[in-house]
Amino acid sequence: MISIVIPTLNEEQYITDSLKSLKEQDYTGDYEVIVVDNESRDGTAEIARGLGARVVCCRERNGIARVRHVGTDAARGDIIVQGDADTVYPRQWLSKIARGFESHPEAVALAGRYFYNHPRWWAKVEYAFRLGINQVSVATLSRPLIISGATFAFRRSAFQAVKGYQGLTFSADQYGISSRLNKAGKVLYDKDLFVFTSPRRVAHKSTLVLLIDVFTNLNRWHIYLCKQCLKSVRKSERE
Repeated sequence: MISIVIPTLNEEQYITDSLKSLKEQDYTGDYEVIVVDNESRDGTAEIARGLGARVVCCRERNGIARVRHVGTDAARGDIIVQGDADTVYPRQWLSKIARGFESHPEAVALAGRYFYNHPRWWAKVEYAFRLGINQVSVATLSRPLIISGATFAFRRSAFQAVKGYQGLTFSADQYGISSRLNKAGKVLYDKDLFVFTSPRRVAHKSTLVLLIDVFTNLNRWHIYLCKQCLKSVRKSERE
């Protein structure tokens, strides 16, 4: 079975389209949709139940990774898929995920990419940047570096073996979990595994603010990588 885990907080404006797209998948195997409600004050939970999703409550406000972890703990599938409430999934999406794991039994995770359903002028630049980085990292490091939380799947056994999202401090449900899973096995990247997501978190920002955000995030990533390298060096010296 495949379990799709979707974290939510006041998502009634978006979740209907997302869940309908999941109901219309062409995948013929067993799958379930778990909506983890982080105490929404709107009709998110009721809409989800009405569309056949299993609703799980998470009262903790400790970030999206904690909400995803609660959903994963409640899931029954051997394959867990991260999803988002503001994302629409093409009909073949789940079938591609299933084929990816069937074709690569050594793989512990599978990453895809996203497009905006209402793209702004800079969207093509972002798409090219993300695709380019991942193609280079797959060729050199055998794994993608930029992960989308809206379309990322992994084996439950590997997730449990690396203690899931627990203790992750940087981009926990994206770079963090993919890096941790990479220690347990191969993380695949399929550029043809794509979804359509809302640009709501960036659509209102000016070009200047977006550029500042990009440089800020790149700087945080650089600092994090430097810290990890330093830890590795110190560990090697102790050994």
